[in-house]
Amino acid sequence: MADYWPRGEEDQAATPAMRELSRLWKPLPKILFSSTLEHVKHNARLVRGDLDKVLAELRWELRGDLEVGGPNLAGQFVRRGLVDESTWSCHPVILGAGTPLAAAGYTDAPPARRDAHLLVGSGPDIIRPASG
Repeated sequence: MADYWPRGEEDQAATPAMRELSRLWKPLPKILFSSTLEHVKHNARLVRGDLDKVLAELRWELRGDLEVGGPNLAGQFVRRGLVDESTWSCHPVILGAGTPLAAAGYTDAPPARRDAHLLVGSGPDIIRPASG
């Protein structure tokens, strides 16, 4: 994402939805949890260490909702009971590796509501599982 979205708005091959996402994504503050990266760009901050401690600090600093990406980090949020709502983006590609959702803590995910299933112009299906 960090390689494409900062310049996605200028990409002539991008769909209108992709250009809009790029425009919205750029000014958002980003917090990247990583144990391997040395630096980040594009309005991002690199954090390391204990997730509970980092989250406690972020609660004082940030207001509103947090969006969490990636099965490992999102799974840690799920296991701590910190997820109020989940929205999944299913891209139409085949991957040969990665962490399965069940291995990351999504073993009790609710079924998707039919009315909350949306195909967006850029390709991925957006699925919001039913609550309650």
